[in-house]
Amino acid sequence: MENTYLQNSDGENDLNTKKRSSGQRCWLWAVFILFGLYFLMSLAGIGQEWLNHHQGWNGARRSLGAKNYLRYGYIDSKLGSMDNLGEHYNAQGKADKYEYFWHHPPMTNLLVSFAFALFGESPLIARLVAASLSWLTFLFFFLALKRLWGMEATFYSLFFISLIPIHSTYLSFVNHETVIVFAMAGMLLCYERYLETGRNVFAALLFVFMFFGTFTDFPMFPFLFFFWLFTGIARASGG
Repeated sequence: MENTYLQNSDGENDLNTKKRSSGQRCWLWAVFILFGLYFLMSLAGIGQEWLNHHQGWNGARRSLGAKNYLRYGYIDSKLGSMDNLGEHYNAQGKADKYEYFWHHPPMTNLLVSFAFALFGESPLIARLVAASLSWLTFLFFFLALKRLWGMEATFYSLFFISLIPIHSTYLSFVNHETVIVFAMAGMLLCYERYLETGRNVFAALLFVFMFFGTFTDFPMFPFLFFFWLFTGIARASGG
């Protein structure tokens, strides 16, 4: 009787394990399908010229800064983003070689300039930089969340992130938003992996993403404040 009971119990456990495994595969397929939709959304209008509204204005300005890096050189420009196309005269009537853009750090322009140097200058190449970072952001969130929350919660989280306009609008947007969200997602993934494995390589990568983000735009600084605040509280409380 006892052996029969144990056999039945083992059978039920095997059945539950198979059901969980099948459920996990279904949610994984759902994530793949969601990424396909995310991928297609990021390609919408990807080859258009810089003509329309905020997308056009920012894309043209980031591309101009990237073009000037290639024109004047990274060392000669001191990595400063430039708006002008050539020598101009300042308010004192003196000739200035550069007109620097001081409103944001230069990382976005630098990334676009690297792509221009490799593949040529066009709106398509500039938008592919932003789209590629969006694809990696999706991957980073997926890898960070699936271990913490499981596949079902990960799917719903990615579904929400993918479709809310404040994120989906910027999937191929050539500006600082796409780059800085990529840096934030990279930090979260590296921190989660460091806690899991204790490997110093993930701690080093975390600081690489942190530098990357601070060299992209100013919202990274309040993000860092809350990131280190809450992670510090969690570690102090044993979480």
